[in-house]
Amino acid sequence: MINKRVLVCLIILVILVVTMLSGPVYANPGVNQSWDWEHEGKTELTWWIDPGLGATWAHNARDVTGTIQTQTGSAWTFREVANRADAQVVIEAVDHNQPGGAQTTFEFVPGSNERVRRRVVEIDPTPHRNEDGRENKVTGWDTAGDNFDPFTVLMHELTHPMRLKHEANTYNTGDLADPITPGRHQYSLSATDIQHLKDSADRTKTPIIKKNATIGPSGGELWVDTGYGIIIPPGALTSAILVAARPILEALPGPKYPSPAWQPMVIGMEITTDVGIVNLLTAATFVLSYSDQLIADPMYFPWGYGINAITMKAFTFDPVSNSWTTVPSSVVDTSTKKVTYSSYTLGGIIGITGQPLYLQVPVGGVTVPVDKLGLLAPHIGLASTILVAAVATAICVKRVKRRKEKQ
Repeated sequence: MINKRVLVCLIILVILVVTMLSGPVYANPGVNQSWDWEHEGKTELTWWIDPGLGATWAHNARDVTGTIQTQTGSAWTFREVANRADAQVVIEAVDHNQPGGAQTTFEFVPGSNERVRRRVVEIDPTPHRNEDGRENKVTGWDTAGDNFDPFTVLMHELTHPMRLKHEANTYNTGDLADPITPGRHQYSLSATDIQHLKDSADRTKTPIIKKNATIGPSGGELWVDTGYGIIIPPGALTSAILVAARPILEALPGPKYPSPAWQPMVIGMEITTDVGIVNLLTAATFVLSYSDQLIADPMYFPWGYGINAITMKAFTFDPVSNSWTTVPSSVVDTSTKKVTYSSYTLGGIIGITGQPLYLQVPVGGVTVPVDKLGLLAPHIGLASTILVAAVATAICVKRVKRRKEKQ
């Protein structure tokens, strides 16, 4: 029988590890709660497939949508339409050369960064493998052998219009919402997929995550969760205003890559006020969070390179030029997995990303590793966490033993 004091020590250990390793908090870890459809509560999706993909792809699309509808108990339903303009989900051929053979992009409602009008599933006719590290290889589409399975990949991609994200950054977890590799031929959703899809359809469980607060001349803080926050110091404002913020995952506006040297922009925060963009009298501090899992997700980052955490920077989005600008003053803390920076501007969209774990040069060149210490940083952090937790547990257990000896 476990001594009560030992049990308390173990509980403290679990809380310590979870607290130190946790990233942004979401109501459902499998649902992307940073966006939703144009019409609130939408669970029926109209879809259209590019005739140029051929009869086999069209047949697969009808089978996939029917399978999803059946397996989710019609939590989500699909209706095929004759024209692209009438579809919320478009499936078409695009030679994008991204790993995985397919990707799903956003088309936002004009003037909104959280409401989506259309998701476009881009199928690459010559798909690239995504599990070969730095080897960029082309494979094929086939329902057998070591190829991308069109049914399996389509089912995976269609989980994204139903608001699911990659919950894990590893391949072949058994969940179709997670990354897919060639040779995987899976024709059913997992129990986890089905539960997440039911939750994503129920907006009482998975609304868009957004918080607001009234902040005045005395200053204040607004935290969306433990990972995304705004700290406004006293004297920055002359009168009280309503400030709102929401975290963004993947659904960011503008170009996918802020510039050729950086990885895709997939993490961000939108800040709004009831008086528009505000020029502060004193600089505010902005905090954005990331996780080791997210910055290594092989479906976001070409050829599985991921992001070198020590290179992470904040960027601000300019809707006029539709571009991202680096914030020179931003600082990354790899131990807390947060990027912070100061600014006199309150409002707009902030994003964070970094440079690849490996830098590539054009064909004929070589692949150059980035700072090796940077590559080890996440592992050092994990080892440190485990060490601290182990020491804390040992101390607790030792004290329990001493008390027993005295008795």
